[in-house]
Amino acid sequence: MAPVFKKLWGCEILTASEISSIFSFVAIQKVRVPAQREAQRGHVKNVLRATDKDVPNLFLQSLVRLAPQIAEQLIELNVCLQIAPLGYSYITSDNPFVVMREREDRWFPEPLPEFSRVNILSQKGAKGFMPLTPKVCLFAEGKGRYRGYTDDNVPNVNSINRWVAFQSQRFLYAAGERDLRQVVWVLDH
Repeated sequence: MAPVFKKLWGCEILTASEISSIFSFVAIQKVRVPAQREAQRGHVKNVLRATDKDVPNLFLQSLVRLAPQIAEQLIELNVCLQIAPLGYSYITSDNPFVVMREREDRWFPEPLPEFSRVNILSQKGAKGFMPLTPKVCLFAEGKGRYRGYTDDNVPNVNSINRWVAFQSQRFLYAAGERDLRQVVWVLDH
């Protein structure tokens, strides 16, 4: 992944293979987060209860199977890489993938486990964001294809950062102290 991230930092054109690598990376990040693991653990408990069987390592097996499914879902989406404006950056956290749904002209975060069951990003009014670097954020919605890079705006960067911070359970990372202080201030007020 290091060569791909080097290209992301430089906003260089990505090959189909590199885009696929990014989708796999996003899927692994999605599967590894605490909220996803808790949801998957609950799903496995329900399966075991319904079947009355003891399957060794079923939880781990289910997580390993889930990552490629998420990567395949991303391939089918209208995806672009958003570039933060000069002087601004994206933050990340232990739960970096934000799925939003529009309701009554406002955006609301979708519960994290939803993405594993159904590809809600292909449904009308749903969008997904995942900061990949402080400068680049993956944006996905609807059916489509990879569209390359696009410039983001300050309100959108601030909104993504706020939602990433809001659903964080353990930690936040920021490229600069100002970005982190701004998000913490918003969460406190």
